[in-house]
Amino acid sequence: LKGSQTVCKFPACKVLEAALRHFLGCKSRALCLQCKRMGQLLQLHSCICDDSDSDSCNVPLCRNFKEKMKRLSKKEESIWRLLAENVIKARNSIRLFSS
Repeated sequence: LKGSQTVCKFPACKVLEAALRHFLGCKSRALCLQCKRMGQLLQLHSCICDDSDSDSCNVPLCRNFKEKMKRLSKKEESIWRLLAENVIKARNSIRLFSS
């Protein structure tokens, strides 16, 4: 997000955009609960992101989190993988019901 660039007109997107702007500009990310949650959301996205070329994904830090996942311990990686699998299952279930 650059300057006054907006993502979307929908209210939910505006809330997410504001949280992302806060995350990108916060000086105390390590202590900020809002930043911690945004970091977890971005990390979760990187686990389920289908872009094989990380540079083509528009989500901030996607490539960074994908690289971090490669360095995580096996236990930490398995926890994130399990969470990602559950999100994918939920997303697929929603698609079935909305069809």
